[in-house]
Amino acid sequence: MSFVRILLRLVIVTIGFLGASIVAGAIMLIYGLNGGRFPEMSPEAFTLWGLALGGIAGYTAMVASPALLGALAAEWFRLRQWWFHMGLGVVMAVIAYAWVLREFFFPDPAPMSVTLAAGLAGGTVYWLIAGASAGLRKA
Repeated sequence: MSFVRILLRLVIVTIGFLGASIVAGAIMLIYGLNGGRFPEMSPEAFTLWGLALGGIAGYTAMVASPALLGALAAEWFRLRQWWFHMGLGVVMAVIAYAWVLREFFFPDPAPMSVTLAAGLAGGTVYWLIAGASAGLRKA
């Protein structure tokens, strides 16, 4: 296995992780700022979208370590299944949500359902970018 191939996979995995974080963070942000309603585009909304980048960066930092372990497992064992990456996305979203709330009990199902949707969307985006071609070792 060449060094260039490993470096290329690292770049693809990083782009996939960032894409998944942006999608999942945007879903959580839309829900959090608007109580489940899609925002109207006003001048204030553009300011909020600027703040979104800070929220997405925080979400990304919270899930980076567990997501790295999942990405390494996917690359090493050549796990290319869509359901694996979606499940990993759900786990990362729940970890981030629990980290923000500082508890693992979710009394209201609405935020948890949005969290699961964000994880599914993020996992799917990661799979589309990097997961479908996962595998450092040759077959």
